[in-house]
Amino acid sequence: MQLGKLSMPSAPSSRYFPPLSAPPTLSMSISTTLPPAPVPSHTGRPPALSCASIPPPTPRPPRAHGPSEIIPRLYMSDLAVAESAPALAALGITHVVSAMRGHVALPKDDPVLLSTLGGGAGAGIVHAVVPLDDLPFSELAAHLPAATHFIRGALRDPRARVLVHCAEGISRSASVVAAVLIAEYGWEAERAVMFVKSRRLGAEPNVGFVKQLQEYADSLKKCGAFPASRPASGVAFGS
Repeated sequence: MQLGKLSMPSAPSSRYFPPLSAPPTLSMSISTTLPPAPVPSHTGRPPALSCASIPPPTPRPPRAHGPSEIIPRLYMSDLAVAESAPALAALGITHVVSAMRGHVALPKDDPVLLSTLGGGAGAGIVHAVVPLDDLPFSELAAHLPAATHFIRGALRDPRARVLVHCAEGISRSASVVAAVLIAEYGWEAERAVMFVKSRRLGAEPNVGFVKQLQEYADSLKKCGAFPASRPASGVAFGS
């Protein structure tokens, strides 16, 4: 778009303008006092917590700190007992089942322990491992046939004493011991677990293990290996 030439207006003719008077002075009183700022309803920060508003930590349930005899010659404990030569010697332990993963410093060559076991060739603790994590979905059931066979076979010898342990002596070892009661005495899982809990303070198999224990009992029934139910008290093992 082209723009045409702009014509400039001619200079105005000379005219007389009277002098301007000064503008009137305005008088205003401006207050500099500002009203208080409103308090926001939400500052974006969580309210400060007082000590009174913090709930106390949930106390851990009491539990046993030493070995527990579940049935005659079958014991349950935590890792500390399994790694203590004096504790094993005092109980006369001949077989140890470790229901856990990780290293277990079993004092197999301790001279005091060896002397307790009779010394000589072949003396020493027989050790079996059930590699388990204490998680509801850990495959407990797959290990139970071999674990119960080992423990029941050991206890056929009246001189044998078996210790089943895990890290804390709460869930994994309790589950393995309960499986022994199921296989030996023909108990349902609930009865076996309750019996173990009555003999060891704090024993508590996790919910997944309890379910697998009942599946183990059902599998014994299906294959005809589930014995007639009998009490553990006053009955010699294997009779």
